[in-house]
Amino acid sequence: MTRVIPCALAVLVLVADGANAQQQQAYDPHKAFQEADKNKDGAIEMSEFYERVTDVFFLGDKNKDGKLSKEEYDAVVVTRTDFVAVDKNGDGFVSESEFTAARVPMFEKADTNKDGKLSEAEVTSAYEANKK
Repeated sequence: MTRVIPCALAVLVLVADGANAQQQQAYDPHKAFQEADKNKDGAIEMSEFYERVTDVFFLGDKNKDGKLSKEEYDAVVVTRTDFVAVDKNGDGFVSESEFTAARVPMFEKADTNKDGKLSEAEVTSAYEANKK
């Protein structure tokens, strides 16, 4: 069964700083939520989500070629995911648009109260349900 990262996880279940050493530490979805909540209103709105997804993509792109290899992708994603399913064109890499497109539709799934934003509880719940 293919498992796709919920949108909330795209925002928050990716390594906050992208450094390999930090990946060895326990991931903290609460800290990641606080970092993604740029306006500090206690929720992740879609604009904050897009910003976070973009930041994570470019942090993961270690060789700065504008795409993620499987190794780069696996290094920044801290939940169960299927690289092949995200690589829609099958070229062996995940582009920024593929990376974002794989997560945006899942925002609604993580948004359990359907208010158009993600609470810390929704993010944490989604992370716990899908962590590696």
